[in-house]
Amino acid sequence: MGLGLIVILVVHLVLNWNWIVGTTRRVFSRLPGEMRFNHLLDSLLFVAMTLTMVSGVLSSESALATMGLAIKSDHFWGNVHGAFAYATIGMVGVHLGMHVRWIVSKLKRTRREAASDAEEHS
Repeated sequence: MGLGLIVILVVHLVLNWNWIVGTTRRVFSRLPGEMRFNHLLDSLLFVAMTLTMVSGVLSSESALATMGLAIKSDHFWGNVHGAFAYATIGMVGVHLGMHVRWIVSKLKRTRREAASDAEEHS
C-alpha cells in the first residue's frame, strides 16, 4: 500500500509544482500568513511522508525481498515508521481541512460539467 502512495504523492507534487515553486520563491518576502502556514505545513508533510514511506519499506521484509534485498528488518524502522505515520495522518487531516472549500468547489464543478455533458449527448 505504501508503495502505491509514493505514486500518488509524486502525481500530486507534479500537478501542484507551479504553486510549490512560486510560493517557495515568495516565502521570504511578503506572503499572507495563511499561505505561509500552508507552505510550512506542506513542507513538513512532505518530509513526514517521505520518512514514513522510506521507513515503511525498510521495516517490511516482504518489500525488501521484492526489491531483491535480503536485509533483516529490525524494530527501529518499525518504530520510526509508526511515529511518522501517525504524524503524517494528523498533518494530512489539517491539509485537507485547509483545502476543503477548494475540494468541494472542484467536485461541484466537475459534477455540473458531467451533468451538462450528459444532457448534450442525450
